Amino acid sequence: MAHARISANRADGSEYDVHLSGDLAGFEAREDAIAYAKRWVQQWLDTRFG
Repeated sequence: MAHARISANRADGSEYDVHLSGDLAGFEAREDAIAYAKRWVQQWLDTRFG
């Protein structure tokens, strides 16, 4: 399964989740799931901060 987590750092350096996805899609190969999750994250960022 492809998963993605987007997090940020507060001014004090602590981390918090901005968005935590569920399962994005199923894949046979780990590399395919990673590539898909990276593309998903990039699109998510582009639509919000583009």
